[in-house]
Amino acid sequence: MISTENFRVPHILEGSIRCFNQESLERAVIEEQFIFYCLEKKRKLWRFFDARTYRSAPFDEEYLISLMEQLL
Repeated sequence: MISTENFRVPHILEGSIRCFNQESLERAVIEEQFIFYCLEKKRKLWRFFDARTYRSAPFDEEYLISLMEQLL
């Protein structure tokens, strides 16, 4: 099934990623980004969506590394 219910780009899978470390837990802040496996034109790719900033972009190796760096 293809959906556009939670994200405007047609997608077939969706989930979320939560990032936190001890410091963010002490501040009671747990960041969450939604991820979607999208069907865009002739390619298929994972995209993330940050509901706080409405930012969306491909969920690739660079983005995953940037999330991991925030945990240090």
